[in-house]
Amino acid sequence: MSIDRLSLLEWLLPYCEPNTVCIMYPKGKSDGPGWVNGQELSDRAICAYRAGSLASESFDSITQDGKPYRITHGSSLALVPHRYGGVVRVCFDFDDHEGDGGNVHLADRVDRFLGASSIRFTSKSGKGLHCFYTLAEPMAIEAFHEWSKSWGFNRRGDIECLPKTEKRSAVWLPNEPNERGGDTYLCGTTDSCIIGQLPKAPSKRLAKPTLDFLRGFVAPGYRNDALNSASYHCAKARIPESEARSLCLRAADLCRLLAEESDKTQSTFASGFRAGLEEVRAKPARVTADRMAGVEQLRGLGCTDYGNAQRLVRKHGANIRYCYEFNQWLAWTGTPADGTDPHGISAGTSGHLQLGRSWLP
Repeated sequence: MSIDRLSLLEWLLPYCEPNTVCIMYPKGKSDGPGWVNGQELSDRAICAYRAGSLASESFDSITQDGKPYRITHGSSLALVPHRYGGVVRVCFDFDDHEGDGGNVHLADRVDRFLGASSIRFTSKSGKGLHCFYTLAEPMAIEAFHEWSKSWGFNRRGDIECLPKTEKRSAVWLPNEPNERGGDTYLCGTTDSCIIGQLPKAPSKRLAKPTLDFLRGFVAPGYRNDALNSASYHCAKARIPESEARSLCLRAADLCRLLAEESDKTQSTFASGFRAGLEEVRAKPARVTADRMAGVEQLRGLGCTDYGNAQRLVRKHGANIRYCYEFNQWLAWTGTPADGTDPHGISAGTSGHLQLGRSWLP
């Protein structure tokens, strides 16, 4: 089954923003994007794309600052891949801007990571890839954005995952295939690209090398070392062991390490996680006993209610509690109070806080 640009358009349209499209057009010395807003203009742009006559159309638009401008000689059309706050169709962009292959070689691994075979088109230059997927279950744009962020997509130098914001993000549609091999359909069907369930994201932010392993982006000769390192950094990030084990063993399965060296995989995870945990435990606790701070640590907090609250916590937070029954703060003096005649805290003229009797046990 072959998919052309028009069938891709029809597949995407029902799940894209209906009142906004983006057009690439000449802007000074280079091309740049211009936004077309409103149902009527958007429909006209889509009709021109279908007919291959986008270059002969013109569209009046307006900048965010309210300045009018005109889009003419358009060369490409892009859609906004979410509709009414929900995401169903997604696109991963793989680039080769430097001519060294970029991250294009990771397309197969992303397929494996997501458990689906994408609909693939080459980019306009013929060097990059646009890989399209569909989510089996619609997802709120905010949740999808958080998911992609947690997995490291859209970070600088990483794979671009669209939609990447809750606002406008453009998925560029292919034109007719060109002589450079660009805008060409490669593989995938509307059935093969279905993602049954997105991989559960890590609960803590992790660095790129760790995420690369967890996504299955590791060469065969480095798998054990990468597993050991990922386990270690999961522990250092204070990810619970059960979650870290699930993440790391799934990654080991993605790179086929688990199937080839099952026992070693388990022991490598245990060793790496234990090492990270030991380092966390050995690290001295941060002294938030600045609660017993001197006057110099209480300066610069602002003459506001919030600043005063910070002073209170830093100076006396370890020794005071608020008692709703007495409607006041009580201070611990070393012995429990009997509940009679409690004394609270009052502000002294020197700027320090005066403490009364202890709180109830």
